[in-house]
Amino acid sequence: MHILHKHLIMSVRTVGQYKMSFTQAQGQPTTARHESAKSRLEFLDGLRALAALYVLLHHVRNATFTDRAYSGTGKGLLNIITFPLTYGHLAVALFIVLSGYCLMLPVLSREHFEPKTFLLRRAQRILPPYYAALILTFGITLLSNALSVSLKDAISWQGILARIFLCQEIPRAILWEWNLPLWSVAVEWKIYLVFPLVVAGIRRFGAEKTVAATLLCSLVLLYGLALLTPLAPSLTLSLMEPVGVMPQLLGLFGFGVLAAVWSRSVGRLSQKQLRLGALIGMGLGVGLEALWQNTSKELPRFVTDYLFGAGAACLLAYLAQAPKSRLRALVEWRSLVALGGMSYSVYLLHDPIVRLLSRGLLLRLPISHVPYFVLLSALSLMVTLALSWLFFRLVEQPTLRKIATTRS
Repeated sequence: MHILHKHLIMSVRTVGQYKMSFTQAQGQPTTARHESAKSRLEFLDGLRALAALYVLLHHVRNATFTDRAYSGTGKGLLNIITFPLTYGHLAVALFIVLSGYCLMLPVLSREHFEPKTFLLRRAQRILPPYYAALILTFGITLLSNALSVSLKDAISWQGILARIFLCQEIPRAILWEWNLPLWSVAVEWKIYLVFPLVVAGIRRFGAEKTVAATLLCSLVLLYGLALLTPLAPSLTLSLMEPVGVMPQLLGLFGFGVLAAVWSRSVGRLSQKQLRLGALIGMGLGVGLEALWQNTSKELPRFVTDYLFGAGAACLLAYLAQAPKSRLRALVEWRSLVALGGMSYSVYLLHDPIVRLLSRGLLLRLPISHVPYFVLLSALSLMVTLALSWLFFRLVEQPTLRKIATTRS
């Protein structure tokens, strides 16, 4: 693990060089370039790392409850211990807010925005690792089936085509085929197609009005699609589902965009207001989600997502404006920043690794739920981080290098 940690640190330094080379291409001096990259990027990578680790442990928890199906006191104790890990879709919400924030920051420093160039660069950054992970996890699923280690993942030609064309989040049966977490990449790709309209709106009408319109559009889409649910039960259009089409992610992306604008407008909201907004928004989002999970009353998922996303936007703006705060120092811990540099690889690969370890290695061990969860967590972290680092070096890093060369 020490060797892996050392390589992680070296990898994130390389990523930092690529990110700074882009800044250099924008004409900033070397000293300003280094300070700008550090101030804008390190806490973002730390938050990405925390979100990726949380999603991984969330799926470890799910695998433990799914695979260790028997009941008893051990299961009840595990439920108490791991209850904080039940909010996986809120971690996805944080990823979307971060995406809006990171994509808007460079736009604010340019006079011109070319939609075609933006989409091309997004495709260069997102799609090669996505398709590589798709092929790799497809192979893992086929191999596990051949070895009689079922991951309970169906593979259909419809599912393969849907994943190739990034539309697997729509049909319910296809969504739940192999490597479920990739649905959010498909949704985010569609949000990229809308981003040029968001930029045009901000430059003409201002950030607040444009983001308000984005939220309204996401609500109209939410309820419009929900009306189709009885007519199309095979589609993931329900307001209650934590995965699927989820138009509210467009609103969360808008929150991230607004946070980037706030970060550049120091006098618009004070640090105290931003800190309070983060506490209230994220706290209400988590609290209502906990209430929904522990009562018979159903609360539409978009309510908790919007509240949490608004709080996350305040958090990003606060961290950008408070470089010496304790919280920023915490999320800029060097190991977190290093892991954040390859968080996309972790997200792409972790789910089939977790379930393969659970069903192929640990399932037959005569241990109760809590030891099972602890052992599966430790193994999943070690194996996922090791394979993700290798995937990052072989797939993501060459992609970043190519993008940096093209921009410079």
